[in-house]
Amino acid sequence: MSANKLRHLELSMGHINATQFSLKQGGGSRLNIPHRLNRKTHAQKLRHQLEEIRNTHDNDSVFAIKFSGQANMDFLFEELDKSAYKMELLSIKKVDGVISANVRVDSTITFDKLSSALQNYVNPKPRNGKEVQNPLPYIASIERIERVSIDSFFTDDISLLPMDNNPHWWEVWLTNKTKLSVRDLFIKTAIHEGLSVNRKPISFYDRTIFLCEATKEKLSAFVQKCNVIAEIRIAKKAKTAIVNSTYAEQESLMDSLLKKTTYPHNNNTRIVVLDGNYIVRHPLLSNALIRNQQADYRFSLDNQDEHATEIGGLALFGNIAVARQYETIVLRHKIEGVQVLDGILDFPELYGRITESAVQITNDNTNSAYIMPVSETFGDKHKGKPSSWSACMDRITFERQKLFAASVGNVNGIIKSNNYEQEQRNSCIESPAQAWNILSVGSYTQLCDANLGGIQGVIPYANAGDISPHSRTSCLFESQWPIKPEVLFEGGNKIVAANGEVMTHDAFDLVSCAKDFRTKLFTNIYGTSASVGLAGQFIGELMAEYPAFWPETIRGLIVHSATWTESMVAKRPNPYTKKDIMNLSRIFGHGVPDLEKAKYSASNALTLIAQKDFQVFAFKLDENDVPTKEKTSQILIFPLPWPIDVLQGELHDKLIKLKITLSYFIKPNPSERGYSTKYAYQSHNLRFDIQRPTETKEDFERRINNAIDIEENENNENSKVRLIHQDNLNWFYGAKSNSRTKGSIHKDVLEITGAQLATMQNIAIYSVAGWWKHRKTISADDTRTRFSLIIDIDAGDIDIDLYTQIQTLIPNLITI
Repeated sequence: MSANKLRHLELSMGHINATQFSLKQGGGSRLNIPHRLNRKTHAQKLRHQLEEIRNTHDNDSVFAIKFSGQANMDFLFEELDKSAYKMELLSIKKVDGVISANVRVDSTITFDKLSSALQNYVNPKPRNGKEVQNPLPYIASIERIERVSIDSFFTDDISLLPMDNNPHWWEVWLTNKTKLSVRDLFIKTAIHEGLSVNRKPISFYDRTIFLCEATKEKLSAFVQKCNVIAEIRIAKKAKTAIVNSTYAEQESLMDSLLKKTTYPHNNNTRIVVLDGNYIVRHPLLSNALIRNQQADYRFSLDNQDEHATEIGGLALFGNIAVARQYETIVLRHKIEGVQVLDGILDFPELYGRITESAVQITNDNTNSAYIMPVSETFGDKHKGKPSSWSACMDRITFERQKLFAASVGNVNGIIKSNNYEQEQRNSCIESPAQAWNILSVGSYTQLCDANLGGIQGVIPYANAGDISPHSRTSCLFESQWPIKPEVLFEGGNKIVAANGEVMTHDAFDLVSCAKDFRTKLFTNIYGTSASVGLAGQFIGELMAEYPAFWPETIRGLIVHSATWTESMVAKRPNPYTKKDIMNLSRIFGHGVPDLEKAKYSASNALTLIAQKDFQVFAFKLDENDVPTKEKTSQILIFPLPWPIDVLQGELHDKLIKLKITLSYFIKPNPSERGYSTKYAYQSHNLRFDIQRPTETKEDFERRINNAIDIEENENNENSKVRLIHQDNLNWFYGAKSNSRTKGSIHKDVLEITGAQLATMQNIAIYSVAGWWKHRKTISADDTRTRFSLIIDIDAGDIDIDLYTQIQTLIPNLITI
């Protein structure tokens, strides 16, 4: 018999040294830019437009102008970021196929430099004695140059731009690339123009974000006078999902739960609930509740619609309707509450800053994680693009090395069953759940018994194991953004009435502790808020089991343990492609986590875990091996402790499941400048790959170098990228379809014979470009981060002790 509940095996990687990427960069895809039949005419048009703008400004002023490309054509806006021309790319947007760029210019230099460039475009100097056929293609890609307006700077969904002239709160994003103090300049100018300003901004590497109140007309005038504005977005309000509460259980149920519950004696592991009110000292929660605090002292505690107590109950006990069936309950973590929003006073705030405050006041405990069942109004309009709140969440996780779990938001309203599935796919995940580093939690359901409701003529909407009708998806995300949610927890079901209406019903909700426990002890809760409460319970159990594991590892283990249910697998077309898998991942993520698999290995199904500090970029060496200022990617290749004799012998023709998960945190740099390599949101990207059965070690190293070269020099959708990853191995996600390279957590699964696995003896972790690499102000020595690598091999029903054999081999690993 196979032994279960074995602690995972850890791989020490202290002896593994990185090697540099060693291929010359090159390549590039063909550009789809307008073909200008008469370069002189095109240059004259642009010069005239520049002169019109120049004549409306002082000769020594700094301001922004707008460049636009031609509809459905490439626009080389990155070429407009020229320090020698005193030009700074501020933001870009795309409307009806036309890409436009807002560029900060200095009238003392920029116009003369652009005039010279236009002259070189018309009369290019010969190159190697030959006429240049397509000189300065970025000028050919420019269709129009004009003054900026508030519409130019507005980078939110255009439907959010107010049409009235009432006062509204705005997010004003400022450039930090100036010798002036952007904070002082902005506040001074805003006050002079009569704008109300919240003086507590959020700052990133390139951007500082303020909230200000103004009418659209007043803000339009302001953008012409404040020359450090990079972009403008509408300010959002925080909201929570609605709780449907009824009288639940009698006092005898609570007494029963109290008698069989063992509370933790220490508070080293805790789950912090960030919500709209305090967690009350309910009889079931009091012994595990550390404290309550407010992220802002001005918050009101009078809001009774919030559900911090219900979330806290789920984070400790899970669904009470399930917990009541247990013979004993042993709690291994405690809870803490922080109020992060105010539903009564409703004063404007940057919720990223509020979240930072919440972490600051709870940072006295190192072994804590945060769960957040709140989201923004209009938060679904981002469609994967970073918001100020989500970017702040990414910065907090990176800098403070904390784990966050956030709900993806609920599908609201009563919708007819015949269009509900499509409505759900069109209901985009709400901010801040698009953050790369956090665990974004959606809902699935097993509450599918038609007899639960006790109402004739109604049926459950979702089948057992399917996505909950409450849960949102990332189907509308642009392709470069992470797959969200990563995982699903129980979130309840809905019912379908005879007339086709879809609605909530108490019987298909979860049960938790009620905040007004003097009138009722238990209440109903549903949706993704309930799911993130259950995620908190899962995280607390895992952190208590492995207190030394990094947040990256805890997140990795949760995703690593997740699988699609039978209902999810059944949604695949027949036959299906990797693109189908990626599309379904935008709905189901990686599936439903399994706590036992996340916590324990078995003798025939074991988990290897490696935690490694890693400098992702190094100073490139010249031909004499002397470091230069240029940065290059780093590669780690290390051996795997496979029991070769067993794999080639007893398991030779048996199928083994290999599962790999790579988890790390990125440092964000939000700005609406296209999120290309130079302006990437993420500081870096990491990838994993494993030696193929037919490869030598040298072939493997060569392929990794080729992969870096192609990914850094071509668009990820290019066929060359797919070619470099092409092999005969049937990975579940597959790097070929790029689903394995989204976000900052990457996972894949492969079924392979023991004989094949025996030859896959090395694994590589390597970096590819992010903004760290392409910023001259960032030294290679400052690109140190860390990652967690999780590897499973599972022999299924075969009774064999792989665990002991691999445990014996680990100390004997040698450096490659």
